[in-house]
Amino acid sequence: MNVQQKKGSYHHGALRRALLDAALQLATERGLGGFTLREVARQAGVSHAAPYYHFADKAALIEALAVEQFTALHDALQDARTRTDGSPLEQLRATGVAYVRFAVEHVAAFRFMYWPELRRPSGTGQSQDLRGEAPLRFWKREGKVEEAANAAYQVLVDAIVACQQAGLIAPGDPAPLALTAWCTVHGLAALLLNNPPDEQEEVGTQAERMARVVTWQLSQGLLAR
Repeated sequence: MNVQQKKGSYHHGALRRALLDAALQLATERGLGGFTLREVARQAGVSHAAPYYHFADKAALIEALAVEQFTALHDALQDARTRTDGSPLEQLRATGVAYVRFAVEHVAAFRFMYWPELRRPSGTGQSQDLRGEAPLRFWKREGKVEEAANAAYQVLVDAIVACQQAGLIAPGDPAPLALTAWCTVHGLAALLLNNPPDEQEEVGTQAERMARVVTWQLSQGLLAR
């Protein structure tokens, strides 16, 4: 959708989408503290009052954007797992490949999801000024963003537990295994996204092959001995 549509041209659902897209673009360019809700409205081509139909303030808009991206990641991981025939170990590897694929296909969103500002606990100091007005405390770790992030992570944990129940990987607490797996694929994704912009197309064509190699090697290390 072109966020530069004329004012008043959005229907209700499209307005929310346009505001989220505009916020992601501005956040990518300037960081969370580098723009105001008024600028989001201007970027989306709507009146200054329009964002308040959907969001109480800028913090609520940024929170909704983060929740949306983690939910999309959850859906991508879950879909990869459920659509993969074969053993639970093959399903586990599929979630890792899907993670890397999500990163290279949604570069701006993926980087945004892991900004420290989105995970800063409330009550331990003040965040950047998200409204462009006065200091604002950010949401707590048990808030909506953390819930959405945990839901995505739980897909991986569930895949590991299924492998354990099938006797395919080492028994015991799945938490350290899930952390190792997550760090492995996240590290690959970060390395791929650190390439210069003019090489991103080539990276995209190689990402899945590299992800399959890395997740296969990871799964070998997790095998029950």
